[in-house]
Amino acid sequence: MRNGNGDVYVNQYRTGPDEGDIFFVETLDGGATWSNPLRVNDDPGTNDQSHPWLDIKPDGTVDVVWYDTRTDPNDRLLNVFFAALGLGAGAFTPN
Repeated sequence: MRNGNGDVYVNQYRTGPDEGDIFFVETLDGGATWSNPLRVNDDPGTNDQSHPWLDIKPDGTVDVVWYDTRTDPNDRLLNVFFAALGLGAGAFTPN
């Protein structure tokens, strides 16, 4: 997603031991350099997170929503979760 300033924001879905976490990266210089990945979901387990949606507010806040199975012990039923990253913040809000 690109905002009016030319900044680019990306949500990443990664697989691995946790099978699905959502990470956020950004570039403020047109892609020459990128931030370190910042984890969006804060669940302690290995449940799946998928299908993130990203929105940038006029004040620079980054909102992310996604599907998450953390509330189902069988890791099948989905709920929608949300987190926000304020301008200059170092971490997303609790989910």
